[in-house]
Amino acid sequence: MKALMALLFAGVAVLPGFALLLLFSYAPDVALLLAVAILLLVIVVPVLLLLDRYQLRRRLVAPTEHGLLPVTLTQVEAGHLPAAALAAYHQAEYARAAVQPVPVHYSPHIALSSSSQVDRSSATVAPVDVALPSAITIPTFAALLDGGRIGRGQPLCLGVDVSTGDPAWGGWRDLYSAGLGGVQGSGKSWTAVSLLAQSVLNGAGLLVIDPHEGDSEALSTRLAPLAVSYLADVAADEKAILAALKYAQDALRRRQEGDRDRTPIVVAVDEWTSLLRRPALRDVLPSIVSDFSQEGRKYGVNCLLLAQRWAVGDVGGGAVRNTLTACYIHRTRKEEARMLSGLGSATPDDTITLGPGEAYLVTTRGELRRVATPRMEDRDLHRVAGLLTDSSPTMPRIYAADQPQVIHNAPDGFTASQSVTRLTPEQARIVELFRAGMDAGAIVTELTGRKSNGGRPYLDKLAEVQAAIRLVLVQAHSR
Repeated sequence: MKALMALLFAGVAVLPGFALLLLFSYAPDVALLLAVAILLLVIVVPVLLLLDRYQLRRRLVAPTEHGLLPVTLTQVEAGHLPAAALAAYHQAEYARAAVQPVPVHYSPHIALSSSSQVDRSSATVAPVDVALPSAITIPTFAALLDGGRIGRGQPLCLGVDVSTGDPAWGGWRDLYSAGLGGVQGSGKSWTAVSLLAQSVLNGAGLLVIDPHEGDSEALSTRLAPLAVSYLADVAADEKAILAALKYAQDALRRRQEGDRDRTPIVVAVDEWTSLLRRPALRDVLPSIVSDFSQEGRKYGVNCLLLAQRWAVGDVGGGAVRNTLTACYIHRTRKEEARMLSGLGSATPDDTITLGPGEAYLVTTRGELRRVATPRMEDRDLHRVAGLLTDSSPTMPRIYAADQPQVIHNAPDGFTASQSVTRLTPEQARIVELFRAGMDAGAIVTELTGRKSNGGRPYLDKLAEVQAAIRLVLVQAHSR
């Protein structure tokens, strides 16, 4: 570079000098203008070259969005950035390139390989030993079930750590009542299904609230094989939703008052935030959910709240969110992940890039882990239903349906040819109140607030209560 600049100066200053001497003798005015122009070139050109050189040395030669801090050519030439540092960076990039892309389905089968397609033989930097990831396989739900790692008497698999491939074992004491958030297709429904399937294997009864019942992608549709574990039919309209929640609240209240029954009850609420926009539910749901979140954990009553949106305006404010002590953050925007998790500035930055079935799990102890839901298929749920035998821990298996449903390997001693009478959420609540010692009149008062002098509305409701009790008594007698 210095030799080039010296040659340029020689060409600009020496050669035109001879031409000027000749030109002065014939055209002095022209020679003067030419001399000024040459003088300007002599001054301006070196300045521009020096400026370009300065900018070149200041230019970032190793900027990367997620890698090294930006460095300059000066730092490299001066030895402030050893070649080993550059080597470490490129080795890390090789490791990143070795990771296979996550397949697009609800729960990924992730396999990491230490082999790389990058030709390292052409690298000119000094080699640096970097530990590359070993092969990691996310086990399927079926594999965990076959191996006896999940099922009756086993802890819940809350997910599989994507960095180690180790299942995250726990139970409802690690979740209490939890929120699940994520955009459509992120895998939150299958995460809920996995937790619920494992719960029923351990004797839990389910209350499913799903305003989109009947949709092929609805939570209740995916849970259909586990209907034998429902405590009532799926609650889809406002009346049924309130009845289902009151059913669980009644159970919680009885246990608080001395009932020693601790059979798990799990209330799964899909599209939670959309329900909060309904006038009939807006003022009731938050208080009931708060009861489950704060007191239910002590008495075996828990809930899962699923929603696509968890913005402040959607969840009824921070007071409702603060009652949830655990959550799964599937693919969603960071601001909604922040609201769901309550992590504030500690909220991960990459929540919007999570793959299908991947989530950040925040436990009741404040632990943050990136997990994947073991891959499930419909046949896995049918297998779970088949494992619910009469030796399983049980609750009353009474459900709602227009037609009796034949349940194979059903609990409570049913044979393959027997059927289970399923009740609406309100009918199921009536039965539980009756079993708790209330007579038909007291149940009507509990449900409606009306007393025996309530006229025709009271009598109509009394007839409904008596019909529900009679239905269950007939079913019990036929068994």
